[in-house]
Amino acid sequence: MKNYNITIKSFLIGFAFLSGANFSRASTGDSLHYLTLKDTIFIKIDALGDKVFEHVMQENQTLYSLAKFYGLNVEELYPYNPSLKSNNVSPGQKIRVPIPNAAIKRYKDKNFKRWKYVPVYYRVTKRDNLYKIGRSLFHQSVDSVFERNHLNSSTIADGQLLEVGWMSIDGVPDSIRRARKGGGATARNKMLALNFDKQNKIGQQNGVAFWQKKGIQHTDPYCLHNFAKVGSIIAVSNPMKGSVVYAKVIGKIPKNAYGKEVIIIVAPSVARVLGAIDERFFVRIKYMK
Repeated sequence: MKNYNITIKSFLIGFAFLSGANFSRASTGDSLHYLTLKDTIFIKIDALGDKVFEHVMQENQTLYSLAKFYGLNVEELYPYNPSLKSNNVSPGQKIRVPIPNAAIKRYKDKNFKRWKYVPVYYRVTKRDNLYKIGRSLFHQSVDSVFERNHLNSSTIADGQLLEVGWMSIDGVPDSIRRARKGGGATARNKMLALNFDKQNKIGQQNGVAFWQKKGIQHTDPYCLHNFAKVGSIIAVSNPMKGSVVYAKVIGKIPKNAYGKEVIIIVAPSVARVLGAIDERFFVRIKYMK
């Protein structure tokens, strides 16, 4: 990596920018718009491994229009917002919104007009480094992240905010919406579904699933089950939500650890997509014997 020498001038420029109006509030918009130049997008990587941010609902904003603005349909918001029970939302309510990488403008070209975009920031976690953030998460050079944030070393801290690009105040265009279909967690689920359909000798069970709400939030769709073959795929459905998620069996349930009523242990990512709120919830499963 190049030898970066930050100057007092560049530090002051960076500090002034971070203190400006564009950094003053999270994504809210107003009664007529879902994003304004006063907004900022703050991205996190959730348990599904997808990029998400919170939109704070305002007067006259609807869930349908919100989803459309960000290139989604309402049903696609439910896995990220398990507590959503209807399309009725209230001002001030926070809605988690997934965002495709293609919706983030990573470099300024000659046609870039700052007044058409809001800044996008990523909140650093303990397991992050600049290479992971730049190359793996946001598909841009490490140098661009370094220079854009006026860093003087490659050391970053848990909770630190790094600017990673910009997003149009006009939202996510239809072209990106069509391109992102099947992306992220959806793509993984479809791939596992195809593998499940190739299995034979399918058994069924109804009972209680358990997931660990606290601790390490794994993103891989795995599960533990006593009768399914290790390495096979299980179809897990939540009859209350009508959703189905496919998970890979990585082992058996530890004896006497969860009670006889628990028939499957699922990863947090699986529970989230199924809309689980409590650590124990009812499921129907299909598995390879």
